Amino acid sequence: MNSNIPNDPLFNLQWHLNNTGQSGGTIGADINLGNTWDTITGKGVVVGIVDDGLQYTHPELQGQYRPDLSYDFANNDNDPNPSGGVGSLSDGHGTEVAGIIAAKGNNGIGVSGVARDASLAGLKLNFSSPGIPINQFDAQIAAALAYKNQEIDIYNASWEISNSLYKPGELTTNAIADSITNGRGGLGNIYIFAAGNDGESNGNVNYNSLASSRYTIAVGAIDHNGVKSSYSSPGASLLISAYTNGDDQGLTTTDLLGDAGYNYQSLTDFDPDYTQGFNGTSASAPIVSGVVALMLEANPNLSWRDVQHILIETAQQNDPTNKDWVQNAAGYEINHQYGFGAVNAGAAVDLAQTWTAVTPEIAINSPVIDVNTTIADNNPVGVTSTTTIADNISVEWVEVTASANLIQPDLDLVLTSPDGTKSILSQQGSESNNNQQWVFSSARHWGERSAGQWSLSVIDRQASESEKIWNSDWQLKLYGTNANNTASSAVNSNSIYRFFDNISGTHLYTATEVEKNYIQTNLSNYTFEGAVYNAGNPEIVADSLAPVYRFFNQQTGTYLYTISETEKASIQNNLSNYNFEGEVFSAYTTAVEGSIPVYRFYDSQSNSHFYTASAAEVEAVTNNLPNYQYEDIAYYVLPIETV
Repeated sequence: MNSNIPNDPLFNLQWHLNNTGQSGGTIGADINLGNTWDTITGKGVVVGIVDDGLQYTHPELQGQYRPDLSYDFANNDNDPNPSGGVGSLSDGHGTEVAGIIAAKGNNGIGVSGVARDASLAGLKLNFSSPGIPINQFDAQIAAALAYKNQEIDIYNASWEISNSLYKPGELTTNAIADSITNGRGGLGNIYIFAAGNDGESNGNVNYNSLASSRYTIAVGAIDHNGVKSSYSSPGASLLISAYTNGDDQGLTTTDLLGDAGYNYQSLTDFDPDYTQGFNGTSASAPIVSGVVALMLEANPNLSWRDVQHILIETAQQNDPTNKDWVQNAAGYEINHQYGFGAVNAGAAVDLAQTWTAVTPEIAINSPVIDVNTTIADNNPVGVTSTTTIADNISVEWVEVTASANLIQPDLDLVLTSPDGTKSILSQQGSESNNNQQWVFSSARHWGERSAGQWSLSVIDRQASESEKIWNSDWQLKLYGTNANNTASSAVNSNSIYRFFDNISGTHLYTATEVEKNYIQTNLSNYTFEGAVYNAGNPEIVADSLAPVYRFFNQQTGTYLYTISETEKASIQNNLSNYNFEGEVFSAYTTAVEGSIPVYRFYDSQSNSHFYTASAAEVEAVTNNLPNYQYEDIAYYVLPIETV
């Protein structure tokens, strides 16, 4: 934090906001507020605390409290005040959460919230009655998560229903889906969920269908060194991580007034209206809710998908020596323990201010694939079922619907994308005798292309007395945007970039900044040759505009491009060595005003094709390379100066 240190006397204990090493942790292992509070404090944004109550009479919270947007769903009244007693943790949880998000900072008392001028709505649930019928609790959750969804922007849910498999009821599922579609005037509400505290008992975010939903943001836990808190639940659907306890250092936040709540665990001379011991993913989730509140003040027009994109784009890679870090094919660093990394408040707010809205979501479904095979016992190879996706989108979320029976103590369930990125959907989980279909999700393929072969593998990791049978069906569902749109604010230019492959002696063309940047950073055999022409543009002329498809020849390591639907179908039906990668840009099938032709040559020596819009290159190839046979004009594009 560079400026605007608040005058709250306990701020020096809030290492998650400004880590100076005061708790013995790593200096700078915090949310990186920077100068954000100079101009952005969450003003005008409402966060719903879906929890066990909210003590709105607390001096740090009373000015933030919105009684008109609050409700007690446990007792069906308008008062979400908790009922915690002296020396008890009962019903103090929501008040701790609220302080992390929006305690009134710079007021000369206590602490500061991440979004210290945001407003708070108390949405109280009945967590204290274990005998409540599940259908009644489903109705409570559904009502709370959709309550006043035009006025409430963010819903924070720092809880999980069960440490085993949990699937919400139909009411809750429908309520979230409706709020995503219609909430906030159609921009969609933002749902922040704790990832769960089951990491030491083989838990996984994918075992909680609320936290693993593509509609929600699951938040993992890291300590004051930026290292995973041992209890934090991992998973392919974990989106991001934030700071909480670990190494015996919790978060300092508001508590129930007086002797009630968490503060009886604290030092005897500590202010009884606050606690130093708030912990778990319950504490990390509200940090992200606070950051999102800052983002929404900076740009109120962000949709629920925009928020996910920005958090991913700006996440910091924490604990860089952790062996699970890999880079996916779109260039994102990903980790089952951390998602995309630690939340970065300053960068997220900065990017939100200039963000260009993502294009509408596209969904692709595979056929339902039937499987009936034996799973080899204690065999790291496992058994694999595949499906091929022909259509190409830039992936955001992936869902696999499969039997919950595949969640077993000795089994791993692993999804592999066409680009080779792996998602461990379940890893030696608690035994499930549940035959219901389960939705496993993953964000690890963010920005990758959907087209190609996807593989689902079941791997037996332990010896047992008998082999298991995989005898059920599965289906793949992919969500994302048009493949010509990148997963960042730096959307594609109309430029088509060319790379020269020094190994094969051929060229690769791309229209995406993500792929361009990935190649330049990671593939040293490719030489960047710059932008060679512009894609077809419907705003300039729409006549005869059509997609250009890309195929990868697995035998030669070269690429083929075609605008012909007939040639595309022929390759897919007859040439199994060609992997279809989908649409890469748009061009014209016939000449239009202002367009230029792209010429196609066939190189009989390398069994590859060469494409160029340069008259000089056409002349050089024709005069000097007899092995290059001119085939035809491949398609028409626009010259660089057109845009």
